Amino acid sequence: MHRFFTDGELIVGATVALDSDESRHALRVLRMSAGDAIHLLDGRGASALAFILHKATREHCNVNITEAAHGCAYAKVTQLLPSNEPQAFVTLYQGLCKGGKLDLIVQKCTELGIGRIVPVQFMRSDARLSSEENRAARLTRIAREAVKQCGRSRVPDIAQAVMFSAMLKELAQPCGLSVVLWENEKNTGVASVLQKGVGRVSIIVGPEGGIDETEVRALTESGAVCATLGKRILRTETAAIAATTVVMYALGEL
Repeated sequence: MHRFFTDGELIVGATVALDSDESRHALRVLRMSAGDAIHLLDGRGASALAFILHKATREHCNVNITEAAHGCAYAKVTQLLPSNEPQAFVTLYQGLCKGGKLDLIVQKCTELGIGRIVPVQFMRSDARLSSEENRAARLTRIAREAVKQCGRSRVPDIAQAVMFSAMLKELAQPCGLSVVLWENEKNTGVASVLQKGVGRVSIIVGPEGGIDETEVRALTESGAVCATLGKRILRTETAAIAATTVVMYALGEL
């Protein structure tokens, strides 16, 4: 069943409009019509079954439609669905990396159930903040598509890229357990540091060049715990996806 986002409140019996991009996809690409069943997502954790009610021209549509769209789709909510969102909230602080690596990290970690992703400029980051200013919107679009594909109902928060110092300030606040992946940590595995019943976990993954020792020291002084994913050194994108998988599994979310 096709999945679509709506800004409307999902209440049984309510009529809601698909947003502009979703309407265009439903009406022009998929050629959907009245009576077709769909799966609605509000992007905030709620989902429902619905059916296409009717089509409307742009002049009668109560949502913003781009000039390329010729109308919008409305749907009637018939049944609310149970949430399959993780109970634990996991944040990934990801070192800025080159090319499409961050795109891959956002896509795969969204599928795994990540709650928030914060790109961070470390000392050894090749990518810089100046080149990341407009990237959060693009990464959010990637996350939205991943949510639709994997059947989630909440879109992870994709933050603007920040400096290492800003991440440290966030981690200084009560935020559950913080785990730093560090190649020089040989004995403590990621799963072994997870406490039963923990509700919030932050995973810190460095860039391609790794995390500098001074940064590791600053993180541990802020309360973070160093851990390893094994004997082999993983690429930053592999480490982020693997760590998210291990954490979700250890917390009973996979």
